[in-house]
Amino acid sequence: MILSVGAAVALTSCAGRPQVNVVILDDDDRFAQQIGDVRVVIGCRPGLAEEAALLFDHLRDLSRRGINLTDGAKVPYGWTTFSLQDVRGRLEVWEPNYEQETERLGRPEISASLSVDAAQRSFLSKLSVDSSDVQYDQHILVSSEAWEASEVMLFRVESPGGRMSGWRMVDPRSETDTMESVPIYEVYRRRPEFMVSLTLPPGYLVYYHAGEPSMVMDSADRIIWEQGIAPNMTPIRSDTRGVATLR
Repeated sequence: MILSVGAAVALTSCAGRPQVNVVILDDDDRFAQQIGDVRVVIGCRPGLAEEAALLFDHLRDLSRRGINLTDGAKVPYGWTTFSLQDVRGRLEVWEPNYEQETERLGRPEISASLSVDAAQRSFLSKLSVDSSDVQYDQHILVSSEAWEASEVMLFRVESPGGRMSGWRMVDPRSETDTMESVPIYEVYRRRPEFMVSLTLPPGYLVYYHAGEPSMVMDSADRIIWEQGIAPNMTPIRSDTRGVATLR
């Protein structure tokens, strides 16, 4: 069962920061809240308390809408989809195992998902742009040279349908037109620094230099962010390798 009202939860530039209202379980130091008649548990680093609070708020909103939080349910959220797992009478929020077979059972430590989510939201907020849905298992077209290139261009077109996100990732200096279609979690595995921009809407283009955004253009071909004018990108210190956020 997929718990969703319409599309995945929207992350917008105007979204305020939540009031952190979480408790720590004494036995395993994880965040937990009672939602309806179930105890929901989120396992993540303490520094992600605000992100956990946002996720609790989303789950509570689903419950208020009459959607039951049950074992095995899928919860689309930002760029990913969490699953709910009944463990010793509590519902744990699990993320996909991005580094392995994502179709297999995931993991109860969701810091990777929340870190990317936080970076994407920060990026959108600094650009004053609303998010556009993307999911970790949707596909992106990647030129073979882009995986190792220091100069990379990402641009998004309208999705042609199916599991295609509309994203393209290319080395702008290359003349090859050889592209491969890979799931977005492959970008997380191999070039996680690019994840920050993948919730931009169709029509947007991002240039990266040495792993950091250097320019962003909107759907009208206007430069809305340029390195040295907007705040610098700084890495999140976490187990999410190289994911960056605007400060």
